[in-house]
Amino acid sequence: MKKIIFLITLILISTKIIYAQRSIPDDNLAFPVFILLTNGSSGTGFFINSKSGTYLVTCKHVLFDHKNKLLSNKGDFFSSSKNLQDKTKNHFQINLKYMFENNLLKYNPKYDVAILKIGTILAIDSLQFQVNLFDSVKVISSSKSGIVGVNERDIKMYDEVLVANDIYIFGYPTSLGIPESPQFDYFKPLLRKGIIAGKYDNLKTIILDCPVYYGNSGGPVLQSIFKGLGYEFNVIGVVSEFIPFTETWVNATQQYSNISISNSGYSVCVSMDVVLEMLK
Repeated sequence: MKKIIFLITLILISTKIIYAQRSIPDDNLAFPVFILLTNGSSGTGFFINSKSGTYLVTCKHVLFDHKNKLLSNKGDFFSSSKNLQDKTKNHFQINLKYMFENNLLKYNPKYDVAILKIGTILAIDSLQFQVNLFDSVKVISSSKSGIVGVNERDIKMYDEVLVANDIYIFGYPTSLGIPESPQFDYFKPLLRKGIIAGKYDNLKTIILDCPVYYGNSGGPVLQSIFKGLGYEFNVIGVVSEFIPFTETWVNATQQYSNISISNSGYSVCVSMDVVLEMLK
């Protein structure tokens, strides 16, 4: 482990005063991490801090194929500063092959979740950490405030998720639009707002009334709860996939059928119970 010291801002996403100008705290806009692999595929992730280190959380299918093989040996990871005026990106290049071979990159065999340990942390105070990055993590650029990480105490477990509450998702839906004629910046995250539509107890997954698309996978989901004079925001899960709407068209004369699959507008979120269990 080489002594590369990097600053991590620990975001407290608890109660925020109701008269705030933005619907969510400004620094929460820096949660999502843009994952760009050398094979051209992409996804979203977010950082989380625990006693054992600092991790990147994302979906398994963002980094692995259906045979559990890495999609790419290396990748670039980008995140924004918590200071909205600072346009400098936090940019890391990570050797995923090395991380996987050395048990620093793990996936869950049952759930669509992967975690990547980027370094060990040293507490400075209640709001900031320093992290000693591993040799396989190369810093290309960094903002003055460092990266934004989620604290374990600002996470809600599956049993604390409330159906009908508002949620926000963050991500990089690179499949949208036409890259040759861009309508938005693909290197800036887009937000969506929805509600918790239901909970699937069999798998402990959360159903969102909020559409997601290719590129959103791995992004954090925030639950909003009104308490007294303000709102409380907590991370409740990881965006995994959309729920399809399937139609089958049958031509009785020619004896053939056609199946049409579209996005239903509902999506699946893996609860943070899975992530915290992996961190242990």
